[in-house]
Amino acid sequence: MHKSVIATVLLALTITAITTVTTPAAASVLNISRPSQGQLGLVSVNPYGYAPLTAIIGLAGKQPTDMQVTVLGKGKAGVDIHYSVGHSQLLTYDGVPVFGLYANYQNRVRLSYTLAGKKVDETYNIFTQPLQ
Repeated sequence: MHKSVIATVLLALTITAITTVTTPAAASVLNISRPSQGQLGLVSVNPYGYAPLTAIIGLAGKQPTDMQVTVLGKGKAGVDIHYSVGHSQLLTYDGVPVFGLYANYQNRVRLSYTLAGKKVDETYNIFTQPLQ
């Protein structure tokens, strides 16, 4: 009889201790917001590690169509590079491939595309490192 009373008291203390230890804790979420350059996703320079003067602008789950890319020339003497990006290339790279960037320079890349039936024109600034 004496053992069953002690067992009951220990069980009650254990249950009390568990309920006080397992109370839900208030958690906070780190909310970091980064300014976006445009409506599409992140810009990845040299995405495969082999071509430092290229980039991919991610799609961020969006489905743009009629994609036109213009890499603006460097200074007044620079020549703009203009090309279209088809649907299959957008799917292959899961983004907009950008090539013809200048080394060690803040490149300006203009995108024109259609998103959800609306025409979008925006400019991305893409910095590249110096070539080694």
